[in-house]
Amino acid sequence: MRLTNFTFDSSVEIGTDGRHRYLDMHNIYAWQGVFYFSDQRRVRMSWLLPPVSSFGPHAKYVQDLPGGFVLEFRGVSRFAATPHDPELPYTEDTCLDGATFTPEGEHSDSGTGRKVFRVDVGYITFTFRSGFCITIWAEEAELILDRMPNTY
Repeated sequence: MRLTNFTFDSSVEIGTDGRHRYLDMHNIYAWQGVFYFSDQRRVRMSWLLPPVSSFGPHAKYVQDLPGGFVLEFRGVSRFAATPHDPELPYTEDTCLDGATFTPEGEHSDSGTGRKVFRVDVGYITFTFRSGFCITIWAEEAELILDRMPNTY
């Protein structure tokens, strides 16, 4: 999978040219949802910045961040999701626990998934605090800033 205009600087942080660890998908942004356009072989995942006032004394650190962003995956050959832990509240589905790339030829269900963040091969699995997972096999992924999640 080719990342066209961003990198994963950690398992939860996206960076862009000149902006290392720019978008924190665990501590700052809340995941909103996923849209799968099967006829276009496209998946969009969206994140939204909560109201700046909700950050209290740390609001100054997030006030200049984009209000939301989308990760768009194109050339999707496979898309899968696993359910969340029924013992956990659905609110835990909004908090990303980590994104893991798995190189081609290896299978994450066999325990070989690796935390590799700057790889241009394989597939990516997003794991949320609730145990809910989304795995995407795609040719490329693009970061789209400031697009609100409900404007598809």
